[in-house]
Amino acid sequence: MTYFIDNSDLRNLIVAKKLEQKNNKVLMLEDVKNVSAGDTVIFAPNKKFSAEYLYSLPNSITLICGALPSEQIEILQHKNITYTNLMKDEIFTIKNANLTAEGVLSVILENSPRSLYKNNVLILGGGRIALALAVIFNKLGVNFAITSYNKEKFPRYYLYTNTCYYKDSFLNHLAEYDVVVNTIPNKFINDENLTLFKPDCLFIETASVESLNKDKVTTFKYLKAPALPSKYSLETAGEYMYESILGENNYEN
Repeated sequence: MTYFIDNSDLRNLIVAKKLEQKNNKVLMLEDVKNVSAGDTVIFAPNKKFSAEYLYSLPNSITLICGALPSEQIEILQHKNITYTNLMKDEIFTIKNANLTAEGVLSVILENSPRSLYKNNVLILGGGRIALALAVIFNKLGVNFAITSYNKEKFPRYYLYTNTCYYKDSFLNHLAEYDVVVNTIPNKFINDENLTLFKPDCLFIETASVESLNKDKVTTFKYLKAPALPSKYSLETAGEYMYESILGENNYEN
């Protein structure tokens, strides 16, 4: 069995190096025609595929990547391809969220004209990345608030901050925030609400799906920030991927 590594994401090169150190056969993925049944193909968790590309993969291989839509999973099933979703590994996902939060902090420092302690930050979403940000901000003493649409989980966010917004109630307070970090992978901010942002606000989009129509943004700075671990924590991000792929993420280590 050979591991074929997609080298378009530098995290994968860390994975390749560590696999080679364990005496595995590793090759860079240059052409799927070089892959045979029984081989394993590895992509970073943010990689997106076309149906055409998935159909081009050989039958009976193992594909390791991030989350795929149901229609693409059906293609893999039809081709007898074993699919491993890295994002189903909760330990990896949490560790990766921590790296993303560190990346967001770097983005704020690089792009905000104000001191970190002069910024009022709004986190949109209450998932892993949002909570990782909350932990960092609390440690640093940063002023922040959390917005969530999840009624069941909403009360627990008061463990992190006294300012929490449920559903769209944050819209009434947008003008108070210098930095807005979105972690919700869904378009939920309407065009008419874009005027509610503080004029010099820094909006950081970490989600895979844009939360607003960026072409309509004129008064504040919209910054797309995908795959932050690969930019700011390359080596550690690759190590976390390797641990997940080799099954080293468990509750006994």
